[in-house]
Amino acid sequence: MPIHLTVSTSPAPIASAGLHPLDALQTIAESRADDFVLLHSGPANGFSVLGYDPLCRVMVDAAGVATVRADASLAGELPAALDGAEPLAALQQVIDSVTFEPPHPLVAWLGFLSYDIGRFLETIPARSTDDLRWPVLAFTLFRHYLLFDAAAGSATACTLGRGDSPAPADLTALLQRRPPDTSSPKIAPPRLIERQAASDFEAKVSRIKQYIAAGDIYQANLAQRWIFQTAAQPHALFRRLCAETPAPYSACIRCNDGHSVRHVLSASPELFLSLQDGRAVTRPIKGTRPRDLHDARRDAALRDELIASPKDHAELTMIVDLLRNDLGRVSRYGSVNVADARAIEQHPTVWHTAATILSEIRPDATLSQILAAMSPGGSITGAPKIRAMQIIEELEGFRRGLYCGNIGAIGPRGKSLALNIAIRTILMRDDHALLYAGGGIVADSDPRHEYEETLHKAAAMLRAIGAQPSALE
Repeated sequence: MPIHLTVSTSPAPIASAGLHPLDALQTIAESRADDFVLLHSGPANGFSVLGYDPLCRVMVDAAGVATVRADASLAGELPAALDGAEPLAALQQVIDSVTFEPPHPLVAWLGFLSYDIGRFLETIPARSTDDLRWPVLAFTLFRHYLLFDAAAGSATACTLGRGDSPAPADLTALLQRRPPDTSSPKIAPPRLIERQAASDFEAKVSRIKQYIAAGDIYQANLAQRWIFQTAAQPHALFRRLCAETPAPYSACIRCNDGHSVRHVLSASPELFLSLQDGRAVTRPIKGTRPRDLHDARRDAALRDELIASPKDHAELTMIVDLLRNDLGRVSRYGSVNVADARAIEQHPTVWHTAATILSEIRPDATLSQILAAMSPGGSITGAPKIRAMQIIEELEGFRRGLYCGNIGAIGPRGKSLALNIAIRTILMRDDHALLYAGGGIVADSDPRHEYEETLHKAAAMLRAIGAQPSALE
């Protein structure tokens, strides 16, 4: 029998009186040492959630070993026999072992799936260096949640537990408390300790074009990374990142894997997958141009250039076809529908084009089957997906870890979920910050332009940590 938890909420939404989710994040980050997850809707009039005080966590490490860590109140009642279970099966087993009635879909299991989940789903040779040993997945059910409603300017405190466990009074105090300094403090310039020469990246683009000409693939997503050493606090860097590039699927995570404390700072504009009441939505982004915020005429010209580009149009079309097929594996026959084939999106530093694909998930499809069908996301692999992933493994030289994986929320029994694509994402371990940026390579890609596109995409992250794109040249 699954463990049943009750959810207690504050008697009424608490007027946040201007308290921002980032203020609550700062208070939690500075007053507690355990794990937390903030899912932040950025400038959108949506909901944000901050989960803290872990109740139960399922984690699969880089070697595929699954572990469950639970609060004493749940000890001995969660599945212990996870040895040998595939990562997604282990996730499903633990999530299915706990039930509760969430007041909102974001009061849920919060966490991430690594891009490297693909190694457990398909045959991908191990040719890159795994210097991060990033967990394959980690999802946590928290005791306390702060749910922020941006449109209403209010917040609700929720507590999970056994029996009648009212939200403690200190949650209300937390919502009304202001951190001592909510500005974006100046930080010392970081030290660049790893980069890739432009010529090396361009050579890899050319190699992908050779694979395309040979008929191996139609498209592959190629990324590069930079590693900096910084003394800045992760939550302070996240505040700066949100200021530089506010995004609807942002997230800040602190996760202790038993060996080191890791942080994730994501300002993602891309929805990987949402599921609610059997309806699935995926929204791939393909096609990018930089913004020019100092010249409105040139900014509009860059937008029009993207819209008119046959290369970018083809790039998105290929991924739409791939994702239609992925969704079709777990959807009702005939229900997969492209609701919007190509829309222009305005972001603080770039223009993007995106598509929207809908479907009705089969009632018998499980959480693990849905995630296996969709992962990793087609927009950050290429087409055909498996061969593109093999070429990525050959050329990039590093393991992506969480970069290009997914961050978000999974509801009880996996019947609801909301996951981003973890792009515009900084991974931190100790005092090292890893930044990544990439793009889709197709037959008519220009190697130099593709390299410059990665700099455009990385610009806001670089500014957030106190570096400038010119330092990478």
